[in-house]
Amino acid sequence: MASSSRVTVYDGKDKKQMIRFDIPTEVDPVVASAAITDEIDKGTKELVARMSDEAVTEVEIKKMAEKIVGSRNLLRKYIGKESIRVDAYKIDQNPQNAGYRSWEQTQINNSGAEKFVVYFAVILSLMNYTRGDFGSIRDKDLRSALILDNPFGATSSKHILVPMFAIAKHFRVQMICLSDINKSAVINCFDIVIKAIVKKRPMSNNELLTHEGNEFIEHGFYRSEQLSLL
Repeated sequence: MASSSRVTVYDGKDKKQMIRFDIPTEVDPVVASAAITDEIDKGTKELVARMSDEAVTEVEIKKMAEKIVGSRNLLRKYIGKESIRVDAYKIDQNPQNAGYRSWEQTQINNSGAEKFVVYFAVILSLMNYTRGDFGSIRDKDLRSALILDNPFGATSSKHILVPMFAIAKHFRVQMICLSDINKSAVINCFDIVIKAIVKKRPMSNNELLTHEGNEFIEHGFYRSEQLSLL
């Protein structure tokens, strides 16, 4: 999943992997199998001992059993690591300041826009991974659409938008975004832009929500509701 997140962040530069997991590239199957077997045997003995306690409920027993054979627990034993470090690529207006940061560092040191791109890369990587259920993970015919409500509040700078849309293109995701921001850096990222406007109806106190200057829409249906603060 992480290796599929390689995109071009800066023009003329090598592609960067947006997220990295500190997982061994090779695992000794004999050692891993022995570690998993030992973990299950140990957990089973503890579970049997707890079942002899009348105060333990069935729900507690079930939770304990799920923890023993849970994928997270067994993965730790398989790779021989109790925790997996996650690194994210920090995008910066100055390429010299860009680089990998731990997940914890991105939450503290990254700006709102930089964190948004990190989350965006993770979400699209997960979407791409789950598409494996419907075909090959590298199937070029697979497409997705992502609808975002006002994503450009903190991400209207070109150095953030370019890698963001490069990530979407890389994962073959169509971006459908609702926003009131009309900066050229944002508008130029889209092939189709539809402008919604509110018009006063003649001889009426009612207003009409519609669109203008766009030949791609033949018919549109809109509904606007004024919320009361009372």
